[in-house]
Amino acid sequence: MDITITEIIINQANGIITNIIIGLKNSNFKTIADFVKLVDNRVIINTNQAVSSQDVSIIIKMIKDTMNINLNSIENLCLPKSKSYLKITGLSYAKTTNTPVTPSLVEEVLKNTHIFNDIVLMFKPYIIKTTSNYDSAVI
Repeated sequence: MDITITEIIINQANGIITNIIIGLKNSNFKTIADFVKLVDNRVIINTNQAVSSQDVSIIIKMIKDTMNINLNSIENLCLPKSKSYLKITGLSYAKTTNTPVTPSLVEEVLKNTHIFNDIVLMFKPYIIKTTSNYDSAVI
């Protein structure tokens, strides 16, 4: 069975995050890595703040040291353009079948909407019923 770099990184996520945190701390950076996540066969390393090129070089070094891999085998490295908050209002809480809207449904709709093509959600959408008297929701 062929194991991809992505699978190796996810399988060793705890060790990688620990080493990244230690590497950043030893370099006196204020960036902290929170977790490693796999989305659409891409590895995402979440941090507490936007990272600099110096942070990225430390993160790459720590991944390489932890896994002893050839970094040329990683296709590309990219930084997020921004980290945004999205609030969707005025939606019906339940479809016509009285089934509440689910995070999976919201993710599916966003994924199939062209304006969200290059957007990666870091967390599942959180759905709140506006009030008990109305059938509206905030996502």
